[in-house]
Amino acid sequence: MTNNHRSHRRRRLVLGLRGRVRLAFALVAAAIAVTIAIAVWLLVTNLVYERREGLSLAQATATADRVEAVLRTLSPPDDLVKSLGNPAGSMSMLWYQDEWHSGDPTLSAADLPTPLLERLMSGERLQQRVWLTGTPRLVVGIPLTDVDGTYAEIFPLDDMERTFRTLAATLVAVTLVAPLLGLLLGAWAGRRALRPLTEVTRAAGAVASGDLTARLEATGDPDLAPIAATFNRTAEALHRRVQGDLRFATNVSHELRTPVTTLVNAIDHLSTRREQLDLSGRKALDLLGDEVTRFERLVEDLLEISRTDAGADDLLLAETDAAELVRQSIPDTARRLLDVDPAADGLLVRVDRRRLERTITNLTQNADRHGGGLVRVSVEPAPGPTVRIAVEDAGPGVPAHLREQVFERFARGATSRDRTPGVGLGLALAAQHVRLHEGRLWVESRIGGGARFVVELPAHAPSHRQSETPPAVDASTDHHPWDPPWVTTR
Repeated sequence: MTNNHRSHRRRRLVLGLRGRVRLAFALVAAAIAVTIAIAVWLLVTNLVYERREGLSLAQATATADRVEAVLRTLSPPDDLVKSLGNPAGSMSMLWYQDEWHSGDPTLSAADLPTPLLERLMSGERLQQRVWLTGTPRLVVGIPLTDVDGTYAEIFPLDDMERTFRTLAATLVAVTLVAPLLGLLLGAWAGRRALRPLTEVTRAAGAVASGDLTARLEATGDPDLAPIAATFNRTAEALHRRVQGDLRFATNVSHELRTPVTTLVNAIDHLSTRREQLDLSGRKALDLLGDEVTRFERLVEDLLEISRTDAGADDLLLAETDAAELVRQSIPDTARRLLDVDPAADGLLVRVDRRRLERTITNLTQNADRHGGGLVRVSVEPAPGPTVRIAVEDAGPGVPAHLREQVFERFARGATSRDRTPGVGLGLALAAQHVRLHEGRLWVESRIGGGARFVVELPAHAPSHRQSETPPAVDASTDHHPWDPPWVTTR
């Protein structure tokens, strides 16, 4: 077994904090239950045995006194033993004149263990538990000193054994139930004890997903208040830093738009006189044009990032046919690669059309420039209900450990085939746009090789048929009655 395999097994077997709390409560409950069960068993059984032995000894002693008194009159022993009553269901035996006499025809001296018989015949006073004919019995021996004999009375213990079995079953059931109750108590205690940790995890997750306004509520707990204060200070500092970087990027992007526009116009002007340039001049013009185009795309992406970071306040949402949106967003040359599932045809999504078109454009351009070429764009329904838009390429794919990193800003794929990769904002923009629409964007392996970028958005079927006569347009407001108030009909 390799070291990696062993370490993986160790990680699998490690319980989480909640699991360890529940397990600890269960083990403690089991230990307490077992301890109490053993103590109760020992206490009750000893108490019952002592009480039974005391009562049996008192009854046997009283009977022995009567037998000794009768034997002084030389009455026949057999008749004497048979005449004794058995109020407790006991059986009597008498050792007299070197002979055993039994008061019950089903019992003889041969049924008793030989060591016990020898002790009785020696005149020893005793109490001993034995098994006779498969049932527990208590033998009480009382020496008859005046007549040189021994009286033995045998008491049944069946009722006591039944009581002990009931007690044992009850204690075992309690012992088995105790760990389950311990697990439930541990789960409850774990939730209460770890609630602050859960809140920290929630807030940290919100910050990691982009919500820099997430904070922990102040608490009066002296142990937790410093944690909450430190977390809030850190989140506030991060928020200020990000806002500062955003303002810087926005300001720089706006300042660059004018010189970039000038450069683009200059390149266009020089391109009209391309034939007048020598070979080296043309190459220089082409290189300059490529770099200016790339620079222009960077400025546009930075401006788009700044608008996206503003949040969902500027979203212009409208219901749009998902398949038609994709069809209009991809280049004309790529429409032959579009595959729309019949079940997805007609599904509506409530989106900001400009942002979603930019998302799909970014994904298709990423496939062409960095993924070895676009091979398929699909639209299909998914549970939820949601609609999935998938963009597939023929590149080397994205390794599993990079599938989250590729959506970070300024991240460039290490497996890209493009010799002049972009600035790393396209996928970050796409992810941000999808997140604002409460959707998901992820990358997975494509069957046959390559990467498959999937956009998942909430969707629903149309509530009316398109063939219905549309309501009239209100000329005073220039809005269609079916449109949201922020969508202007042109």
